[in-house]
Amino acid sequence: MSTTTTTEGEHLAHQFGRRLKELRAERSWSQRDLETKSGIERGTIFRLEHGKVGPRLESMNAFAKCFQITLSELLHGVGHQPVTDPLPVW
Repeated sequence: MSTTTTTEGEHLAHQFGRRLKELRAERSWSQRDLETKSGIERGTIFRLEHGKVGPRLESMNAFAKCFQITLSELLHGVGHQPVTDPLPVW
């Protein structure tokens, strides 16, 4: 019996992929459209959107530029996890 655990890096890759797909969908762009506008290959976009790989800084810069947003806006919500057991306030 084998179990798989998700590493923090894999979790971040999935979050980034969801964010990338969300931004693309807001603009009604296909992956091919994003490839043309960003210069990032469609296969890479597919792997990013499905959390198979994490983004490189160069890719994030290219995506931010073609979406006309900042890197902070591109990464909005990526890496944030809800606090399930907050520390007590003294």
